[in-house]
Amino acid sequence: MPKLIKEGELASNAWKFLSDSADCTEETLATHACIVPLADYKSQNRDGKNITFWVEGDEDASTFSDVLVGTDMVAIYFPVFTDGRGFSLARTLREQYEYQGDIRAIGNFIQDQMYYLSRCGFTSFEIPDTFSVESVKNSLSVFSEQYQAGVDEPQPLFRRRS
Repeated sequence: MPKLIKEGELASNAWKFLSDSADCTEETLATHACIVPLADYKSQNRDGKNITFWVEGDEDASTFSDVLVGTDMVAIYFPVFTDGRGFSLARTLREQYEYQGDIRAIGNFIQDQMYYLSRCGFTSFEIPDTFSVESVKNSLSVFSEQYQAGVDEPQPLFRRRS
């Protein structure tokens, strides 16, 4: 199972990413919480079950804004590391929809992107076993100061200094 970095620290990962909700059986739910595709999430009876959903970066946030309330975690899937739409989606969730829950990056992002992902509103990262935890933690704090505004720092540097 992939490692989880949450808020800059190694954490236990109780969530299992599933590309098809048919794999989210009662046996799976007995040991893991499930991250299923959005369409499957909307069609399921979720009462009392540890289930949340994942979306790709090209998903319009308005299509799932109705299910954000009461959802503690949303996962954004990166099919390839060159697809930057997940950055924009996370920022939209934080700024326009005021989503306060965990936004998790899953899929094919690279370590060099993690600092910028965190600036856009991601709070957890499902990383492959090949990533060094210490290296990942260092990459999340690689810069001591931010010039631009972000979800984590709404004022640009020139405003903070004046």
